[in-house]
Amino acid sequence: MSNTILADPNPALPQAAAPIPRVRRALSARSGVEGSVDTGFPLMFAFPLALIVSSPSRRDTMKEAIGYVRVSSEEQAESGLGLEAQRQRIIAFCELKEIRLAEVYEDAGVSGGKPLASRPAGSRLLSAARRGKVVVIVAKLDRLFRSVADAANVIADFDKKGIELIAIAEGFDMTTPYGRAMAQMASVFAELERAMIRERTRSAMSVKRSRGERISGHAPFGWDFGPDDRLVANAREQAIIAQIRRLRADGLSYRAIAARLDGEGILPKRGRRWIHTAVKSILARNTT
Repeated sequence: MSNTILADPNPALPQAAAPIPRVRRALSARSGVEGSVDTGFPLMFAFPLALIVSSPSRRDTMKEAIGYVRVSSEEQAESGLGLEAQRQRIIAFCELKEIRLAEVYEDAGVSGGKPLASRPAGSRLLSAARRGKVVVIVAKLDRLFRSVADAANVIADFDKKGIELIAIAEGFDMTTPYGRAMAQMASVFAELERAMIRERTRSAMSVKRSRGERISGHAPFGWDFGPDDRLVANAREQAIIAQIRRLRADGLSYRAIAARLDGEGILPKRGRRWIHTAVKSILARNTT
């Protein structure tokens, strides 16, 4: 009689048996049926199935982002076209990259030269980014910055706190030193562009003013708009300007002149009281 022990052709798999109860509970929870559910799978597939059931969904593993849109002029803000175009670009980018967009912060009619932290929506964006360490997405970098100093400070702060910044148009990788340097270079040119726009606007206004053409919705003190929208002198206000010049020549300060005009019951063109900055502007505009 042989003492050889024959191997069992269907050995038990003790390590794989453990996931079966969890698989059954998971399937029971998904099906809504109380009690155990027969999986219909051989024991050898139990462990891989348990991993599939318990793994997080793709939505759970998606990055979370917040967007930012901005336009500087009131006209753009009222039309909404610039804001909506930026918003749609951010949404499309997030869908392409499978990033969950939590919120889009909007600054309408706010200059890019204003620091991000001092803008209404910009300050909320920074607070949300620092609180949740999410991805910050903009359609173009100059929506965030048109100041080199502000760009350098915010990018450095984001880098320190592990906040990822994506500028869709530029495509810079802000997680690398090269990407951060390129972003700061872009902000240099954004600041230059802003300065050039300001200079061109100032020059154009100066030419229109020299021609007596209308440059704003309100005529300056001492003048009115004529039928053709050209400036015509206002005799009463021109006499007040002459009085302001005499008071200044007598050594009175701008505040003292404003107080003298108020005391004599002389009203400014708009408002009820004179302020020293208005007196200064009038004298600068009407220097002979």
